[in-house]
Amino acid sequence: MVFGLIWPWNTYLNAQPPLPAANRLQALSMDLPLGASAFAARSFPQGRQSEMGWTFGGSLHHYGEVEGLNARQLAIHRQKSRYHQAFFLDDWGDALYREQHYRLHTGLFLGKWQFGIGLQASRLRIAEQSRTNVNASLGISSRINSHWQAHLAMQQLYQPLQQHKEKPPQRAQSLLAVQYQRDKCQLFVTYRQQLGAGGDFGVGFLYRPIAQWQVDFAWSTGYRRMSVGMQYQYQKMRFHFGIQYQLLPGPWWNSGLEGSWP
Repeated sequence: MVFGLIWPWNTYLNAQPPLPAANRLQALSMDLPLGASAFAARSFPQGRQSEMGWTFGGSLHHYGEVEGLNARQLAIHRQKSRYHQAFFLDDWGDALYREQHYRLHTGLFLGKWQFGIGLQASRLRIAEQSRTNVNASLGISSRINSHWQAHLAMQQLYQPLQQHKEKPPQRAQSLLAVQYQRDKCQLFVTYRQQLGAGGDFGVGFLYRPIAQWQVDFAWSTGYRRMSVGMQYQYQKMRFHFGIQYQLLPGPWWNSGLEGSWP
């Protein structure tokens, strides 16, 4: 009975904006393939082409008025020669409603091109009931020249022909990011398109005024999001703090810690 009453709430939550990015540029709702970020391949399985070795990261999202929207995210990324592997865990919810996503990504670097493939398992638990789904993603990146790069990812590729009447479908979606980098600045123009829904256009900006500090700003149209943040780096450790605001559910606070080892 409890399951039948609460399950429609899942339909409502799935209709809400996707979980923010785990670290910088939260309002874009995608983790970009940035160098030195453990979360680089979370949204784009092709990963990044820098910082050889291991990178570990953790991120916390806090929304004070609804405990069930608080999120915890972990990342492990390994870059070796032309290959990379990554594991991600997203977990949010409370004792009544909880959702978890496990991602395993791998990629190959061939000159100006990067390719990636990922598997994702998601587990939804409401009261004593739970369900698990498995899906896949693909990604490709290209370095156009010394300043421009383009990244494309396709997620939730498997779409069952028959959907459970009480469970909303996992909609397929594509992510596009165009990156421009010069000196201390990086600019991103992004677009998210979800099957059966409107598109989400976004702009992100990173600026490093001095070697240890970086500030970020992002804005997107689809859910009227805006985020600001800052990152401090001490040797191989990086700490990020930011806030994202949208009309619903309001402000999100985010903090993250990452570290790299050869």
